[in-house]
Amino acid sequence: EKTMDAASYIQDPGYTMVPVRYVAEAFGVSEQDILFGNGVVTIFAGTRTIQLTNGSNIAVVNGAQVAMGTKVAIKEGRTYAPVGEIARILGISTAWDATAKTATFTNK
Repeated sequence: EKTMDAASYIQDPGYTMVPVRYVAEAFGVSEQDILFGNGVVTIFAGTRTIQLTNGSNIAVVNGAQVAMGTKVAIKEGRTYAPVGEIARILGISTAWDATAKTATFTNK
């Protein structure tokens, strides 16, 4: 189990933003399959190649544009993305428990 070494935060209108490297690794992507350069993160996840660009809410997945609910952001040298959107792009199912305020991610 890996500990997140940078704090998550909430970005309007309510997206939980987490460091891309942490969330990708938590969802099973190897560290060497996550590349950073010029404000773009490229993630190689099985048959999917995902590119996230700082300041953009468009993820490029295998060459196709996929709209996300909020923009990728760089804070204190870390690239943050909305965790639920990244899960969706990676094909991971999510469930939200409004009472407990917890999200459950299931990698099928």
